[in-house]
Amino acid sequence: MKATELRIGNFVDLYSKTATVCRNDFSTGLAIKKGKPIRLTEEWLIDFGFNNTNTTEFPNYTKGMYQCRWRHGETNICNNHGFIKDLKYVHQLQNLYFALTGEELKIKP
Repeated sequence: MKATELRIGNFVDLYSKTATVCRNDFSTGLAIKKGKPIRLTEEWLIDFGFNNTNTTEFPNYTKGMYQCRWRHGETNICNNHGFIKDLKYVHQLQNLYFALTGEELKIKP
């Protein structure tokens, strides 16, 4: 994971715990040097407010006009016009969702 991949608010694995990148992390480099990317799972999609809209073997998680298709442990995100990008990590979904919508993904209470 490179520093250029992270934004303030991204989640990373820091010492086996979920941490949020903040200004201090960038100045010290802690999240970049010690942090690891978090694998994107169905649980993360649900926590971010995506809803499973398909009951077949391969679930599709939808939020607004975006759909994350979960296939064999891999995720790709699509919209009404088709495929956008393959995703492996939570910070990638956070960054792409923000770039497309201008809104941060928040964990549901």
